[in-house]
Amino acid sequence: MPRSDTPPELRAAAVGGPADGRPGRDAPLWILVVITAIGPVALNLFVPSMPAAQRGLGLSDAAIQLTLTLYLVALAGAQLIYGPVSDRFGRKPPLIFGMLCLALGSVVAGFAEDAVQLVSGRVLQAIGGCSGLVLGRAMIRDRHDPSEAASRIATVTLAMMLAPMLTPAVGGYVDQWLGWRAGFWVITSIAAAIFVAVTLRLPETHHDRRPMPGLAPMLRAYRGLLADRGFLGHAGAAGFGTAAFFAFVAGAPYVIIELMGRTPAEFGLWYIVASGGYMIGNIITARLASRVGPMRMLAAGAIAAVAGYGSLILAAGLLPMAPMTIFLPMTGIALANGIILPNATARALVAGGTGNVGAAAGLAGFLQMGGGAVASQVIGWTRGDDAWPLVFVLVGCGVGTLLCTRIAWGAERRPG
Repeated sequence: MPRSDTPPELRAAAVGGPADGRPGRDAPLWILVVITAIGPVALNLFVPSMPAAQRGLGLSDAAIQLTLTLYLVALAGAQLIYGPVSDRFGRKPPLIFGMLCLALGSVVAGFAEDAVQLVSGRVLQAIGGCSGLVLGRAMIRDRHDPSEAASRIATVTLAMMLAPMLTPAVGGYVDQWLGWRAGFWVITSIAAAIFVAVTLRLPETHHDRRPMPGLAPMLRAYRGLLADRGFLGHAGAAGFGTAAFFAFVAGAPYVIIELMGRTPAEFGLWYIVASGGYMIGNIITARLASRVGPMRMLAAGAIAAVAGYGSLILAAGLLPMAPMTIFLPMTGIALANGIILPNATARALVAGGTGNVGAAAGLAGFLQMGGGAVASQVIGWTRGDDAWPLVFVLVGCGVGTLLCTRIAWGAERRPG
């Protein structure tokens, strides 16, 4: 078992466990669901409006992709900060700060007149929306031991799955009826409502305040994980799978709306179909993982991924360019990722040893969002007059997923 270099502060912050023993009220579950979902909602509501925003502001392909790329970069970096900050100051103050950032970023983006203003607003949105992703589950862990928290975390996770699935369809209709800026006013309104609810109704759940870990201990923990082949294999498989999703989010609106001449609303409805594949993969994992084991599930996901990416190449090469040509193979890829991501992430959290759970969670999340940022920007650099640039980037992500799965298998089978 690899040695743990994680300092006690990180270890305590990361590993779930019983409540700290202080009396207090549970956080209302509906608030936890909303704050967890708002980050993915803010990310995906704008996706169908990207072509219209590009035309309206006269932006280049690379510039409009930055609205997604830098959103993901900010989301990745903020994940590494909110946890330690909330351990030091409590859960509620960072969450209030996050909702203020989300509302401010939405206002900035809604009034944007150039690329700098639009991208700056999106970055602020990401910093704010990330607070709920990190702190929602932390507040559940504060008041419950792991077994009691399971049902609440399952509900919160369902919200994280449904939000990206349904939001693009809503965003497509908002864009079609009210224009591309209207989505930002929707997010501003939601953020303001959450701010009021958090301020008035959400109790503080974390009373055992700890000092923030220093930079050096955190870097030592991350360096140890990056040297572990098991962690790299599992986190890499999850990272490339996530990159494929964000490459699709970045490239599909251009292909469907601009090249095929379809409406943002139609894009959003097709997006639900592809997202349904991911949900099916998650359901398969939930039903079978405890009996089959994560490594066999990971292998099954890899086989499904080969079928999905293979069908994408065949459809792009042999069939006329139509939404079905892109979305049906992507549904198969999404199903494979619904199996790969939860199993690879679960193994990544323990690959470096029991003392590295927190550092592994933060670094794995950073790699997933960072990979998504790189893939989305590559889409912006390579888009052309057909769907092949999107296909090539997706297939590249698929190859990376399979290679990392092979590394993970080798590390798991290695003695010791």
